[in-house]
Amino acid sequence: MQTVFDWLPESLKWLVYSVLIRLLAKSPSPENSHELQPSDGHQCWLFCSTIGEVNACKPLIDELSTRFNLVFFTDRSNYIATFKQLYPSAHVISLEQLGSVQTVIDHYQPQQVFICEIPALPNDAPCKLSYDFLRKVKKAGTKLHLINAWLYDYGPACRQDKLERLLFRQEYVKLFDTISAQNEDVASRLIEAGGKNVVVTGNMKFDALTDSTVKVKDQISMALLAQYTQSSKPTFIAGCVSGFWEYELVIPAMRWALDRGFEGHFIIAPRHPEKPEHLAKIEQLLTQYKLTFGCKSQLEEGVDFPFQVLVLDTIGELKSYYSVVDCAYIGLNHNVLEPLAFNLPLVVTGNWNQQFPSYPVYYETKKLGLLHEVNCAADIGQFILDSTKKTPSSNDAANKLQKLAGATAKCKQNINRIQPLF
Repeated sequence: MQTVFDWLPESLKWLVYSVLIRLLAKSPSPENSHELQPSDGHQCWLFCSTIGEVNACKPLIDELSTRFNLVFFTDRSNYIATFKQLYPSAHVISLEQLGSVQTVIDHYQPQQVFICEIPALPNDAPCKLSYDFLRKVKKAGTKLHLINAWLYDYGPACRQDKLERLLFRQEYVKLFDTISAQNEDVASRLIEAGGKNVVVTGNMKFDALTDSTVKVKDQISMALLAQYTQSSKPTFIAGCVSGFWEYELVIPAMRWALDRGFEGHFIIAPRHPEKPEHLAKIEQLLTQYKLTFGCKSQLEEGVDFPFQVLVLDTIGELKSYYSVVDCAYIGLNHNVLEPLAFNLPLVVTGNWNQQFPSYPVYYETKKLGLLHEVNCAADIGQFILDSTKKTPSSNDAANKLQKLAGATAKCKQNINRIQPLF
C-alpha cells in the first residue's frame, strides 16, 4: 500500500532520515574495530546474518569463491570464526562493530554484492542490515543481488527500523539489480514493492543437499568424531534445539530411551550456545534426569569422552557431528536438510511456522516421508530405540529430493542476463 512518502524524491527522504537519525542517536557511531587486511582486487561482498544463510546459499557462495576474493558481513559477531572456518581466505566483518561503511567500501572496492536470503525488505527479518549500507554500496557502482529471497514479515524492532521501512520500502528493493525468490508469493510481493529482474528459482537449500563434505574444527572434535565412528554403540543427536521447551522435550527422551534398554551415546547442540541461560537450563535438566555430560568447549585435547551426553556448545560444528551419528532430532523451524544429506532417520515436532524459510523444506520432506513427526518425549525416545535397531535405507533422501534442486542454476541465469558473471 502506497503512502505519501512514496511520492517524495529519495534525496529529500534521505535528508529527512539523516537529520532524524542524528537526533535519535543515543551514542556516537562506533569506530571501525576491524583490521582491514590488504585488498587484492576482484572483491565480492556477501551479507549472511548467520551460518544458516551461509549454508542455504552455499552452492552459489562456493562458486563465487573460485572467481572472487570474498568479504563476508554479518550482524552477529559470534559467527565470525565459523565463517572463517568455512572460507579461510575470506575477510569477515561484523556490522555490530562497523563504524564507517564508506571506509570499508573505499578499501575493499566491491565488484558484486550478494544479500543471502534476508532481509528482502527493510528490517523484514530477524537481522540488522541498514538501507544506508546498501545505498552506499550501490552508489559505489556495484551490482547488487538478492539471492534465495525470503520474507519473514517481522515488524520493525526499533524506531530507526520503523523509520527506514516508512521512508525507503520501495527504494530498498529497487537497489537490487537481480532478485531470485524462493517461491511465487515472495516474487510477486517483491515485484509489487518495486523489484526488478525478479525470478522464481526455488530454494537453494535443495542444491546443498548433495554436499556431504565436512570440516573438523579442531583436534578435540577430531578425537570425538573418531570415538563416535569407531564405537559399536549407536549415537543420537538433537541439533538446533532452540528453546527451553525443547530442552524439556529431548533430554527426558534420552532418559526414557536409556531406561528402556538403549545402550548408546547422546549429543545435544543448542541453537544459541552463546546464551549462558540456555546452557544453564540444559545442564540443570541433564543433572535432574541423572545423565552424565560434558560440554565440548570445556574438554581438553587428548582426553577420552566418558559421559553419556556431549553438549555441543560451539558454533559451526553441527554438520561434522551429523556425519557420525545414527539418528537425529531437528529443532523446530530449523534446516532438516543437513542431517538428511547423511541419510539419517529424522524426527521433528509439529507446528512449524509458515513464515520461516525452513517451512517449505519441512513441508516437502514431510510429504516425501523423510520425517517422523512426534508430540512428546516418549515418542522421541521410541524413535531413538526403533531407528538405532534398523539398517539404514539405500533409498536415500538425496535421490528423493533431487527433483527440487536447480535453484542455483536459475539464479546464475538471472544474473547473467544483466551481466555475464558465471
